[in-house]
Amino acid sequence: MAARLSDRQRECLILVKDGLTSKEIGRLLSLSPSTIDNHLNAAAERLGCSSRIVAARILETAEQFAERGDLHSQSEDNKAKFTHPDDLRLGSKAARNLLPPLGGATNDEPLIQRILHIGLIAIAATMAFAAITITIAGVVDLFSR
Repeated sequence: MAARLSDRQRECLILVKDGLTSKEIGRLLSLSPSTIDNHLNAAAERLGCSSRIVAARILETAEQFAERGDLHSQSEDNKAKFTHPDDLRLGSKAARNLLPPLGGATNDEPLIQRILHIGLIAIAATMAFAAITITIAGVVDLFSR
């Protein structure tokens, strides 16, 4: 599947994986950001995903497997998950097993602890909002005298 990408699409996806924006990639490759976007959109479409970041991770994973030769030693069932675009969509079981989690490690806390933390964050946010509101009201009152 990654073999269907052009060299330019592959190059752009590698730079996306490194965290570069379209503008930054355009400067490096002496191309306009819209041309970079076109290359990235075409690459994501060829890989069957809607996000350039997911496409970059799919390319990286495919290249890692190709380097180790794992892709050729897999059974036919496992090969299918690398070639079927629906299996590589973000959120699918194959994508979760294939790609590292977005945003860091998964949250393994029990549900009650997660709910408790959400509640504590809500209370802290409410207190911060109240403090900001009182401060602004005090400043407005101070300058309106």
